[in-house]
Order: sequence, then structure tokens, then C-alpha cells
Amino acid sequence: MPLLDRSQYRVRPTEAGQAFHLRATAVLEQASMLNAFSDQLSRGEESDLRVIVGDLTPTADTLRRLKRFFHAWPRTRLHLHFEALSGPWERLLAEEADLIVHHVDKADTRFEWVNLAPVALVPIAAPGYLPFPVTRELTAEQMKGCVQVIIRDSAKQEGRDYFVIKEHRAGRWRISTPRKS
Repeated sequence: MPLLDRSQYRVRPTEAGQAFHLRATAVLEQASMLNAFSDQLSRGEESDLRVIVGDLTPTADTLRRLKRFFHAWPRTRLHLHFEALSGPWERLLAEEADLIVHHVDKADTRFEWVNLAPVALVPIAAPGYLPFPVTRELTAEQMKGCVQVIIRDSAKQEGRDYFVIKEHRAGRWRISTPRKS
């Protein structure tokens, strides 16, 4: 089957020639990628890095750090995912992630960790929402009658207790509307 049409002044590819060119281009690109991959392996570089960012992680700072890293290693592909609560740990332990940026129990010997930055958790409520004077020593007992914002744990298996007031977890939810003055 001819790949070139020579019937005119300028030689052009036939339909079969165009199909062959497309496939040959794809094969050459794959060969180039395979060559780059083997170079990475021979230098001990990662070709892919699976990173999970946790819910309490300062996103902007983390993305800046990742951008700097991947700028220095442009042939490493980033697979970036976001998880909540115990989801990052579960994915790391299941070998579905190479790195998590998340809080960690430093006593858990399954994890190697580096402190990146402290994260302060600050409880907030709208002015006038709490039916008692606000102090720095709020107790769980005081908060039992208040609605909590609860996020879903992205882990597939039941994880740790995150100190959610138990009565709310059992389904006794109260939805409040703004108080009229």
C-alpha cells in the first residue's frame, strides 16, 4: 500500500500515509517518554509523586512549596488530591500516596514526619450565637446545645474520634435560624 501520492508536482501523504504518520508520531513520543523515564530511574528520581493534602493544611503555603519542588523537578508528574480527617493517613498506609501534608500523631511509628508549620484551630461563632458569656474556658457541656459544623471523614474505614459532641452524632440535630432583635 503506498504511503505517498506522487501523482502531482508536490508529493503528499496518502490516507494510509497520514494514518501511518499519526501512529509513528505517537510511537516516537512514547519512545522519548520512555527514554526520559529511564534517565529518571538511573538518577534515582521519581517519575510520579502522589501527594495528599489534608483538610487542616494551609493550602496556599503548601501549593507554593509544591510548585517550587516541581519547578526543580519538571519531569516528575504530580498527582494531587485533597482529603479530610483520617483520609490522608489511610491513603498513605494503603500505599495510595507517596506523601501527605497533614497533621500527624508523632507517637505513631508508622509515619516519618517533618514539621512544616504550626496550625491553630480557632473555634468561631457568630456574635450573639452562644447563649452564655464567651470565655477562653468553654466546655463541651456548655456547647452541647449548639449546632456543630461537622465535615465528613474521607477515609473509607472508621477512624479516630474527633471529639464531636456525642449527642449530635447520634442524630439529635437542631437547626437554628438567626435571632430577630
